Amino acid sequence: MNTISNTAWYCCGVRMEDAERKKSVCKDYYAKRFMDEKGMKIFEPFKSETMPNISNITRCRVGPFRA
Repeated sequence: MNTISNTAWYCCGVRMEDAERKKSVCKDYYAKRFMDEKGMKIFEPFKSETMPNISNITRCRVGPFRA
């Protein structure tokens, strides 16, 4: 079985930070529970990436488009 990919840690970290904001977009209050030491280490270099992080949160909020 594969371990959690680095991309998943990044997405979870972005959702965690969003949930901590007063005006959370995604409101994923469970994301912090999944972020362990390894996840935080992987996410750390990406914390300052404003536009990609906002894009990630927006995709989570909008969700999959259905026809």
